[in-house]
Amino acid sequence: MSFLQNLLRPERREVKEYLDEPFNRVRDISIEELAGNLAQMRWLDEVSGGVNLALQGIERVWRPKDKITALDVGAGSAALLIALAKWADKRELKAELVGIDLNPKVLDVAARAIDGYPIRLAIGDALALPFADDSFDVSLATLMMHHFAPEAAVRLLQEMYRVSRNGIIIVDLTRSRLLQVILWVLTRVGSRNRITRHDGPVSALRAYTIKEAQDLAWAAGLEAEIRHRLFRMVITCRKR
Repeated sequence: MSFLQNLLRPERREVKEYLDEPFNRVRDISIEELAGNLAQMRWLDEVSGGVNLALQGIERVWRPKDKITALDVGAGSAALLIALAKWADKRELKAELVGIDLNPKVLDVAARAIDGYPIRLAIGDALALPFADDSFDVSLATLMMHHFAPEAAVRLLQEMYRVSRNGIIIVDLTRSRLLQVILWVLTRVGSRNRITRHDGPVSALRAYTIKEAQDLAWAAGLEAEIRHRLFRMVITCRKR
């Protein structure tokens, strides 16, 4: 890779984020600090349109009926699950929504927000989903795939596809130096939260390019449609 190419789109780096080590590095993080980080990430995701991109992906994958079942892998603050519950209610659909995360502290934060919604939360490993084949209409993951090295990302795709009847939707960042700079500035100007300040810019270095994401889907044995908007990509895989 030339100097100019590396300047614009650096090589992907495996740099740990705080939330990658839920039983180690996060031990000294309070629920309040974690809740603050998740709230800031939710705001950034909403402002940049990440939730809407996921909902649009459902429209392309889901086979309409009077009920929708969905799994959110790496549920975080449950923002996507709540948006999906509202999406279903607006269409007068019954909904059964499940969110999993490996970090119990994250689930504690999410539990505060889901009262009154048809949402269930559980601890679960994204690389070994504790569900039978075809358990849900769709599986979704937002800002999740970049946390995994390529081999694990392939496994993530396969597991999400396995438990889905209609298909999967993944929304994530696309790697670029400009995105890293933008996130660095935003997190320094708009946050004093150490998790946000560290994990935001690091995410830009761990993200995949569209070509790399397509290669991951092929390695997983999936046919993927990948759309791009600004610094985001949406990966959809329909199940035949």
